[in-house]
Amino acid sequence: MSIGVLTPDRIPMSQKERDALTILHAVLRGERTQAEAARLLDKSTRQIRRILRRLQTGGDAALVHGLRGKPSNHQSDPQLRRAVLAAYRRRYADFGPTFASEKLAQEGLRVGPQTLRRWLIADVTTWYPVTDEPQRHFTNAVADYARRDYNATATEIRKATSYVRLEAGRATGEPKQELDRSVAQLDALAMSVEKGAVKDEHVMANVFAHADHALAVEHRAKATESWTRKDYDKFGYELKAAASGLESAAGWTGDEAKAAASATVAEARALGEKLASRSAWTRDEIAKGFAALDHSIDELGRKISHAT
Repeated sequence: MSIGVLTPDRIPMSQKERDALTILHAVLRGERTQAEAARLLDKSTRQIRRILRRLQTGGDAALVHGLRGKPSNHQSDPQLRRAVLAAYRRRYADFGPTFASEKLAQEGLRVGPQTLRRWLIADVTTWYPVTDEPQRHFTNAVADYARRDYNATATEIRKATSYVRLEAGRATGEPKQELDRSVAQLDALAMSVEKGAVKDEHVMANVFAHADHALAVEHRAKATESWTRKDYDKFGYELKAAASGLESAAGWTGDEAKAAASATVAEARALGEKLASRSAWTRDEIAKGFAALDHSIDELGRKISHAT
């Protein structure tokens, strides 16, 4: 009797191995690209090509048996993770995961860019302190533009974009779509500025407002998820981050919008600090403050859209 190609159901394996094989078989069938598999499995495209060759020549069994008994490159110990995140916060917070992983490797802290991205996304103490970084770079970009230093302006926009792109990695659904659109707008803006094609500072302000508003929407969504899970510390961080996004977006929209949002921003920050610091709070005050923030974010979104 011909057994044929062994399938995941016929080989004892973990769920993680089953998932990996499902992705790899999809690549072989032309349903996924090697780049997609590399991203999903946290490997380089070169590694994926090598794995696919092994899979084609030896089948599922050869691949699974070859992987067993070898510690994963990404089963890093907690001490390495802590050291990497600490170094990133101190020295490389302006860098995207790819460049940061290269700089970290020079210090002997070897971690792949996809693993670093995943660690950054998951670690609230890393990403929250830098939630205001896009705004800092947007402000620097405007100052450079006023000096007609267009290359420096584009550089600052791209630095801000790296943070927005990182946040998009944490997002799902409509907030992710909004962040992805903002990344595309920021990339296009940086190119236009570099070419001297942007003649009005208000063009930049509108793109910056869209990006900051998208960040506020994403942090609001994460706050809702955290509240549902009763992760009140993280809810506090996300609430403060959403308030910062709202304040920044309102500032780029105009003085009237900034004034309208100021009270809501102050209240949301105060509530977020209570939760993050584990001070006393009541459900009623949280519900009231979050409802006000929710309304302000939506109202500002409509105003920004009308101004486009």
